[in-house]
Amino acid sequence: MSTSILNLNFLEELNKKTVQYYDSQITPNITGKTVIIQMARFTKYPISKADFKRVLDIIKEELLLILPQENLMGSIDGYLIFDLRGKILLRFGESNLPDSYTLKSIFPYCQTEENKDILALLSDEEILTATVKKTFEEYCY
Repeated sequence: MSTSILNLNFLEELNKKTVQYYDSQITPNITGKTVIIQMARFTKYPISKADFKRVLDIIKEELLLILPQENLMGSIDGYLIFDLRGKILLRFGESNLPDSYTLKSIFPYCQTEENKDILALLSDEEILTATVKKTFEEYCY
């Protein structure tokens, strides 16, 4: 099996440990119809330092995109790692980070030139639309 496939499988397996998905219902005001949506909730699974270093290495090696995930209040509550098709490979939150990491310490990985180039490529292809702000504080109110 190729290294790329092993790397992507590692991220997907880690994702199964860091997030739980559940169905929820919303009723938009315009239609009045109830819609079932899938929500994600971070688990308490701690990613080891070695595994987290591997995650950061895989992002660079496989040219993956890492973006902050905002909650409904507009604050960052985690990060998403996408492949070049716009598929989410890994979600992780503060509760999943090793002891010496914080969400704020991860933000510089979103600001690399490679990450900006990948974001531009995916935005041009209309696979993924997102904006990356210049500083972490711009995401916080």
